[in-house]
Amino acid sequence: MANDDKELLYAISYNQNAELSVTGAYLIDPHYLNRVAGTLQAEDFMNPLCAKLYTAATKAFREGKVLDPVMARDVILHDTPNPDAFLVDCMNMCPSVSAAEDHAEYIHAQAKERRLRSRIDEALTSQSGDGLAVEIAGICQDYMSGKLGRSHTMSQMLNNLMDRLSLPPKGRVETGFTRVDALLKGMRAGNFVIIAARPAVGKSVYAQNIAMNVARTGKSVLLYSLEMSDEELGERIISKTSGVQLNKITDHNLDEQDWKRISDACQYLYDLPLIINDDPSVTTSKIRAEARMTENLGLIIVDFLTLIKSERKYDSRNLEVGAISRELKLLAKELKIPIIALSQLNRNAADTSRPTLAELRDSGELEQNTDSVIFLWNIDVEQGIKGVAVAKNRQGRCGAVQMRFVGDQMRFVEMRADEEVWSKTTPPRRRGKWEDDD
Repeated sequence: MANDDKELLYAISYNQNAELSVTGAYLIDPHYLNRVAGTLQAEDFMNPLCAKLYTAATKAFREGKVLDPVMARDVILHDTPNPDAFLVDCMNMCPSVSAAEDHAEYIHAQAKERRLRSRIDEALTSQSGDGLAVEIAGICQDYMSGKLGRSHTMSQMLNNLMDRLSLPPKGRVETGFTRVDALLKGMRAGNFVIIAARPAVGKSVYAQNIAMNVARTGKSVLLYSLEMSDEELGERIISKTSGVQLNKITDHNLDEQDWKRISDACQYLYDLPLIINDDPSVTTSKIRAEARMTENLGLIIVDFLTLIKSERKYDSRNLEVGAISRELKLLAKELKIPIIALSQLNRNAADTSRPTLAELRDSGELEQNTDSVIFLWNIDVEQGIKGVAVAKNRQGRCGAVQMRFVGDQMRFVEMRADEEVWSKTTPPRRRGKWEDDD
């Protein structure tokens, strides 16, 4: 869209007189701000003088002060050749303070419309193909639900907090593994979680197990499988659910009992709200668009992080991965759900050694952008014993447990504490903690 076209569109959603009226209202009666502060934001104004004055007025109001016309003149003194005339115009444009309240709502609605048009324009510019319609539909959905442009005063934030505290925790998602959940205290809404391991340790299977566990609670799960096709993933899910060995399924070597177990598993899985996307060209914008169209969404899993396509060019892969992780963190916060992304570890140590945060591959920003980091590693390959460590956790404790990996059925099973056998390469625990965990 050309710049001239953009300006025309924005002009349609702009009423200068309404902005002058609102500015005049709080210059006449500073208490007017108390009635509109929860709705109107400085960025809602198109007139830069009105926006600057509103910022100054709300700041003064929070500090128990008043922005009178004299102080207001100083605020815009260097932004207009005749600040006095502008302030007089504002106060003359205000028919009454009560009428200006309607003008404030009108300005806010116009600002939402401009943001809508801006985001649609961005989508049209940056996308093509099947994801475009879904993205625009998601943007329109946000517009209808009032999510475009949102700020909160301290009083609003505290009131919302008190309301939340009076109810059971909302938006938390359990992995389905009891001992890991005891450490994590559940994955909170807005959390960005990394599951990392060296190649062939089982991180994809572990993430798929979590996806199944969450879907069983009735919450929808979006699973982006960028390494394997939906057919391969389907075979793993059937194997886990039915208990039929994976190699028998892949080889189509099934007896009558196997068919019965698979049939029962299919009936159980049929209505499970697990949505699998194996599009190798997926981007964070496409994930956002699909997420907005998914009802009762509880969790997004990306397998794995470094396979997500970037919509911008970066000077290095490290910068690109860091940017993608930031986008996923922001998306989790925006959608108010946890997002899990799988990541590879550098091959600088044996598979049986416990990983460290320094081994996260491709970007040093991964640790910074995540709320929790979970490591998997081999403890006893022959026995299928894996270590699962919560190495970073903003909301709970760090620590580690052992799990048994049933490879022929593609599932993880938690071990009891009294069943655990730690190798010599693994530090001993002290009162349930790792010696090197602070």
